[in-house]
Amino acid sequence: MKKIKTLGVTALVVGVISLTSCLDGGENTTTGAGFGYASFDMKAGIVVKDDFGSVIAASAFDSQLTGGEYVYYLGSVDWEAQTTADYIEATISQIEKYPEIPTFVSIVDTTTVVADEMAVEGVTVYMYDANYVFTANKHMFMSATHKNVPSDIKTDYYFSYDYNAEPTILGDTRVYDFYLRAVKVSDGTKVSTDTSILCAYDLIDFLNEKRSVEKSLGNTSVNIRIHYVKEVNDNVLNWETTKTYSFVIPTEASNY
Repeated sequence: MKKIKTLGVTALVVGVISLTSCLDGGENTTTGAGFGYASFDMKAGIVVKDDFGSVIAASAFDSQLTGGEYVYYLGSVDWEAQTTADYIEATISQIEKYPEIPTFVSIVDTTTVVADEMAVEGVTVYMYDANYVFTANKHMFMSATHKNVPSDIKTDYYFSYDYNAEPTILGDTRVYDFYLRAVKVSDGTKVSTDTSILCAYDLIDFLNEKRSVEKSLGNTSVNIRIHYVKEVNDNVLNWETTKTYSFVIPTEASNY
């Protein structure tokens, strides 16, 4: 799994995810960073999109990506050099690729420790703004932090919810419960430190269904919370629960 580098991704906790909305620079040339999903465009070649309307084209995407990757990118835009309104033409200086994690529709016994289970110190869900989770191709970008492990440790994640379970009612909000578990695949050899691992979590089927359900009830978002194993002590699991995270329900046809 790809580790988060100190410069770049770790600064993107809230909001700084799109060249179209979070640029910082001069009048005609701006720089920025973002997450997205790489796909093929007939006019531009490989572009990186998100679910909020950002479409970025760059020669670096054509040379380094084939389509289907979930990425972080860093680059700049010369606004005077734009030749089309269909996408933003950018110069990209850095690309990071992240693994895709599937979502399962049944949960493993939450009282039983699985082989090589690892504790998760905390999770960071990357946001579009203060209200809504950022997504690209209906995938959520989330990092899991592990305390005092080799920085090159190999891990895998099991992300799931109970398809047949009704949402939990918190106040007047319907909240779907997800479970994140981490498993060590192999030990690393580097110095142990607190290590955060970022992945793209597949929520396509979940969002397609639950957006329809919640919209029919008059709601404007799909809400989830994530339970993760904070400690593993003598074959006993201690669970922690995140705050509630919201996914926007579009009011008109879009790729959300």
